[in-house]
Amino acid sequence: MALTCPRCSQNLQARKEGPVEVDACPDCKGMWLDFGEIEQLVQDKDVLTKVFQGDLVRPAPSACSCPKCGAALKLLKGGLAGPFLIVDKCPKCRGLWLDGGELRLLEKVLAAAKT
Repeated sequence: MALTCPRCSQNLQARKEGPVEVDACPDCKGMWLDFGEIEQLVQDKDVLTKVFQGDLVRPAPSACSCPKCGAALKLLKGGLAGPFLIVDKCPKCRGLWLDGGELRLLEKVLAAAKT
């Protein structure tokens, strides 16, 4: 079953991103990461956990639905001192939606958290 982009309703296409295959939108450049795939993309899982924990995580409703299970996505804020990142996370299947460019921003957030 083809997944549909939660932002622009286009069919998502499989694409290699580092060691994992993600579902990416050819139009808005967003990508869906199934549960566990973000950990495969990020080498330092401890920093990833630190970036998205405690007071830094602010679940709020998103305007989007999960392309995998249809649940309403929640917005999560991550970052320590800037830059900050807001991603959409599914509370049911725990996948992540990254808008176009957010993977690169996540890399910057993680690098800043290491220092």
